[in-house]
Amino acid sequence: MVCSLSRSRVPEPDKRISAGGVPRSLEQRPYDARVTIEDGRAKPSLLRRGLVAAAALVIVGTAAWWLLFRDGSPSPGPLAPDESGSIGITAWEHPGDFGFGHPIVVNTGDKPAILKRIRLVAPSAGLEVIAAQVAGSKRTFSGTSYTHEWPSKEFDDLYPVAGFTVAPASRRGWKRGVELVFRLRAKQIGNYEADAVAVEYTVDGTEYRTYLPIATRFCVVPPSAPINGEGDGDCGVPSGMNKPIDDPEA
Repeated sequence: MVCSLSRSRVPEPDKRISAGGVPRSLEQRPYDARVTIEDGRAKPSLLRRGLVAAAALVIVGTAAWWLLFRDGSPSPGPLAPDESGSIGITAWEHPGDFGFGHPIVVNTGDKPAILKRIRLVAPSAGLEVIAAQVAGSKRTFSGTSYTHEWPSKEFDDLYPVAGFTVAPASRRGWKRGVELVFRLRAKQIGNYEADAVAVEYTVDGTEYRTYLPIATRFCVVPPSAPINGEGDGDCGVPSGMNKPIDDPEA
């Protein structure tokens, strides 16, 4: 199933959901179906000025995990993405710095996981990762897919990656896991991609590496151009969708 999604900001419940209460990975909706959950009711979220028209293409599949990883890679371990299947995120941006925070990992084990490093897999030349942080369990929104500026108030409860402890989801307050936040920079006009997100960590001293099958495509247009996608053609689908993850750093 393929679904069109908008940039999402969801405080509660833990998953990104649609106005009908259906998990977005299971429902096909137009791009502008943005909601915020307050007091148990779904309400339209406030759109920040400059919000672009963006789409996340979610393909829910049953492909075996071994198709996603290179032979000899460390085991993925207990950290897992909060959404199933391959996911594609497309966004329009202006040159400069912007935020990316769609990836969320949950500790499905019974022991703490200690983060070492998070990174984009095979990013395009010219797409710079200026900083990487973790939004902890007390963050305001469960997930903010991306922002058009950096810093952004939509990312809070931020910590350095190295040494951050992700407690098991079974512990109080950790059910929604942690959000992986990247400060990205693209100085030139053009299209930029990354095939996935890699998370390197340890549990009881054992090394693990898990891959989040989130392919991204950022279409960077001149400052004078609108960033809602209208009139400039389709930003397209990330080329990393639904293919084995080939990590050049593995």
